Amino acid sequence: LVGYLGTTGQLGFLSLLDRWSEAPNPPGSTGQQGRMWRHRDERFTVFSFQREVLAEVCPQLRFVPAERPAQIRLHVGDVSQARLTPALATMSYLRTRTTSAGNLRLLHAMNQQLHVPGPDCRVAAELILDARLVCPLGGRYEYRQRPDGSGYWTSTALENSPGGGFLDAQVPPGYMAPPLSWFRGLEAEVTMTDKHLSAHVEVVMQLPEKPLVAEPDEESAAPASEKQADEQPAKTPGGWFDAIVPPKKK
Repeated sequence: LVGYLGTTGQLGFLSLLDRWSEAPNPPGSTGQQGRMWRHRDERFTVFSFQREVLAEVCPQLRFVPAERPAQIRLHVGDVSQARLTPALATMSYLRTRTTSAGNLRLLHAMNQQLHVPGPDCRVAAELILDARLVCPLGGRYEYRQRPDGSGYWTSTALENSPGGGFLDAQVPPGYMAPPLSWFRGLEAEVTMTDKHLSAHVEVVMQLPEKPLVAEPDEESAAPASEKQADEQPAKTPGGWFDAIVPPKKK
């Protein structure tokens, strides 16, 4: 993790880093390899895991005029090009893949627990949830028939997924974690008093050129309640539809 933390005057909570660095108190850059490095002069105290970061940053530190008074200031640049971005994309992809697989487990449960015919499981699930099932990876949920007559639900995005776990996950080309696809920077200023906490935050956004989730076709874009009349299989007495939605009493 490349970066630095610094303050003026008393260290406050940064004193925890001062103890972690196990560095002596004299001014200048001190520390140990593999631990926290610290630079201290008459105005600033700065911490970093990289000694070279302190050597580059500390000579440039100076006071500049500010629009608003603040006790805490935070600046975050465009992280979409940072060295940490591939790791963040991998974590996001694994979490999103798990979410998509969760929808498939729901469809499987509709068949195993409620005995809904395989091809009708998506309609039944959307009827219960009153919502449309969307693959967060941008694929489409489709029912596949095996040669032996059995079938299963899958997502077109997962069919072409490289797979892998946390340590060996292979992110598909062009995949970008949703926040990183639009987040381009942040400026925050925080002021605290005994009775009040105020903050001024500016977020720089850039909308992605392509939607993160594939645009559904006209049929799948309709709400579940509007599609039921066309997509519901024939309702037979005692069938899966009556098990989910009992018939109204006359």
